[in-house]
Amino acid sequence: MNYNEFEKALSPARLNRYLTACGGDKVRALELYWLNVQLSQDFYAILSLFEIAFRNEIDIHYRTQFSDNEWLKNQCLGNGFLNNPAFAIGHYKSRKKVNEAIRNLGVRYTNDRVVASISFGFWINLFAPMQFRLAGQTLHRIFLARPTGTQPKAIFNDLVQVLDFRNRIAHYEPLCFNAQHNKV
Repeated sequence: MNYNEFEKALSPARLNRYLTACGGDKVRALELYWLNVQLSQDFYAILSLFEIAFRNEIDIHYRTQFSDNEWLKNQCLGNGFLNNPAFAIGHYKSRKKVNEAIRNLGVRYTNDRVVASISFGFWINLFAPMQFRLAGQTLHRIFLARPTGTQPKAIFNDLVQVLDFRNRIAHYEPLCFNAQHNKV
């Protein structure tokens, strides 16, 4: 596929940054684009493993803390932290996400399947200040090697950056440019 066909398929706006970085050289711009795709693929594999390990550690932590192998479902009920009235306002949709996952699984429901089906953003938001507080303020303990004195808010902020990076990778956004949009 030549540059013009590629540009038509992907859009001039998507490729313009690469073309500019390569001084208008269309062949080099396509090469740079494909290098970015390959870099995204490499990072995606690593981030996928992190995501799986991360959510599994949270699941293990809360199974133990709540002495409940179905903590996700049960924390959406009664006095569960995901059923707190504070989640009825604003952008907190954790209970809704859990209940949707359970409903979508139907007769195939297991806690493990719910854990696997909920988005990375859900797990990260368990570190958001309100959810962290309502769930007992212990979740940061899953990071055994965290520096002493690391605040949960700092963990949350770092995890949000990981999520943003993951989403950039998932959409093949440019990774090969710095904040000033220069090729690195």
